[in-house]
Amino acid sequence: MRSAVVLEQYNAVREQLQARIAEKIRRQMSTLVGNMESADLLLVAADGRKLPAHECILRARAPGFYQRHVEATVSAMGRQDGRLREVWVLHF
Repeated sequence: MRSAVVLEQYNAVREQLQARIAEKIRRQMSTLVGNMESADLLLVAADGRKLPAHECILRARAPGFYQRHVEATVSAMGRQDGRLREVWVLHF
C-alpha cells in the first residue's frame, strides 16, 4: 500500500516538473522567432518582407517547407561564416 502512495507522489512531482520544463522551453524558443542576432537564414517573401529564421529549427519542425523552399539554396550557398544567408521563398 505504501508503494502505491509513493508512486502516486512520484508521478505527480514528475508531471509538475515536465510542465515547468515544457513552459521554460516554450518561452526560450519564442525568443528565437524573428531574432536577427541568432538567426542563420533570412527568408525573403515575394513582396520583399524578410523573416529571420534558424535552419536547424526549420529542418526539425517544418521538413517539407525546408525541402521545398530552403534546402537547394542553402546547399548551393554553403556556409557563410556568421553571415545571414538570404533565401527567397516566392510561393507556397
